[in-house]
Amino acid sequence: MPFLCPNDLTADQKGGVYFTASGSGTTPGKVYYRGADRRVREVASNIRYANGLALSTVGKRLYLAESAANRLLTYTIDADAGLRDPKEFVRLADVHGSPQQQDFTPDGLRTDRHGNVFVALYRGGGITVLSPQRNLIRNIALPGAHHSNLALSPDGRSVIVTAIFDTAAGDSRGELLRITHLNVE
Repeated sequence: MPFLCPNDLTADQKGGVYFTASGSGTTPGKVYYRGADRRVREVASNIRYANGLALSTVGKRLYLAESAANRLLTYTIDADAGLRDPKEFVRLADVHGSPQQQDFTPDGLRTDRHGNVFVALYRGGGITVLSPQRNLIRNIALPGAHHSNLALSPDGRSVIVTAIFDTAAGDSRGELLRITHLNVE
């Protein structure tokens, strides 16, 4: 069976890659692992729109954006790169102090050298930065209606994020935004 809507990926220290297949409205999303041996296997399933993913700094935990549920999940990584013990890491409306507003949809994820989790918000206004203990460190408001992917600079002082702007004509245009002088330590 082909992968339904391949989406994001992150590499591990063993030469392998975790990647998501988002799924659709009727088909749950999944996470796959492609090992250094080039074999691909499913390692997680039943995800409501599997999206961005990132590894913890020591590579023992995988963070996953479950976009249709507006939350992040975590999985423990086994020695064979399998995933187990899925847990809710955070529901984004809760960390933003807006349980009645559910429009904080996670998309791309990255972790920095301190273990902080950077979340591009497809809906919600920019980037959210969370500590490994689930605390909100910073919310960075950005121009654009949607923010999907992000990358951290090697020195950790800036982030580059994709922004999507809706136009009056009903279409959209994209831009890359760079936020410098991050202070999230």
